[in-house]
Amino acid sequence: MKTSQKIKVYLASFLLTPLGLIWFFKYFRSEDPETKKVGYTALFLTLSSLALSYLIISKYIQAYSQYLDVYKTNMDIYSQMGY
Repeated sequence: MKTSQKIKVYLASFLLTPLGLIWFFKYFRSEDPETKKVGYTALFLTLSSLALSYLIISKYIQAYSQYLDVYKTNMDIYSQMGY
């Protein structure tokens, strides 16, 4: 497998997460140890991308929830003031 092909597989595995699973299942059954290594690396990059996406999304949801809590508190204060 050429280096340029490996780089494409690695980038696509990280950026287009589900594709990494396809390459993993395609390459991990190979008899060639180098090709098998590409499959496992694609799986690792896919799982890393999923974990990073989860962390980013959970932080975003947490920040948005805090924003909504502050908004609700301010709305309660204004409604008590008669606005």
